[in-house]
Amino acid sequence: MKPFPVFLIAFAISALVSAVTVSLLAPPSVEGGGALPGSEMDLAQLQKALEAQGRQLSALTSKLEMRSPASTSRRAPAEDLESMVRRVVAEELLAGGARALELEGEEDDFDGQSALSDILAMRAAGASYEDLEAYWRKMREEGRTDEMVGIFEEYAETNPADPEAQMLLGNAYLQRVQESPTGPEMGEWANKADVAFDSALELDETNWDARLSKAVSLSFWPPIFGKQGEAIGQFEILLDQQKNQPANANHAQTYKYLGNLYQQQGDTEKAQAIWQEGLTAFPDDASLAEKFKTGSSQ
Repeated sequence: MKPFPVFLIAFAISALVSAVTVSLLAPPSVEGGGALPGSEMDLAQLQKALEAQGRQLSALTSKLEMRSPASTSRRAPAEDLESMVRRVVAEELLAGGARALELEGEEDDFDGQSALSDILAMRAAGASYEDLEAYWRKMREEGRTDEMVGIFEEYAETNPADPEAQMLLGNAYLQRVQESPTGPEMGEWANKADVAFDSALELDETNWDARLSKAVSLSFWPPIFGKQGEAIGQFEILLDQQKNQPANANHAQTYKYLGNLYQQQGDTEKAQAIWQEGLTAFPDDASLAEKFKTGSSQ
């Protein structure tokens, strides 16, 4: 049998836990009194909550037993025992709050300006289309898309005469398109992206990234909107411009997408011709070789 002080400790803890449990299980109140109509706690959640409380109770009991008066002091005043119980519970609450703040700090460790600097540095170093998309995919997986959109909106607003800033804003909007449900919301973000790309092209009509991104975005609109013809026009302009620009491995993307569009429209012969032209310019591009070999638009 437990010593008398430990019995009192356990009784005190039980009373405290009971009070907390009653407050947790009490139905929420609405302004003016009364319970919310139809409010019930899910039984599975209740079971998990009670199991968690049981584990906490066990841990607290162990700590209090270690601090309880020795067996020779079995007649310790009840107020001393209650004070000890409250002190240990308070310590546990403070420790829990510190852990919560630590976790919160970890979650809020994102530095938007560093992310902007990362993308600008990758662009300056000539990062591939795939590398940039991998970076954006990481941002999407971390749930940072909205933050990144805000960062690039501010960057574009601060640099209104920089076509690169406008192009990057359009690409940020396209990331938001990928997270939107099919419907009006997706169309709104796609339109915003198109406006940003147009702003970049008005500043510099030879901006390859802005025109490619605009063309790719248009190619993914549902056929009912008739954007594919406009996309083909943009890709053809891009092919002409590329002939007067320094060679860049990213330029192979133009041949891939344009061939895909012709293939989707049923013009297999023209698609094959575009892919073959791309292979002539970029003989080491494995995906172009695969498209030409299989005639696939995927």
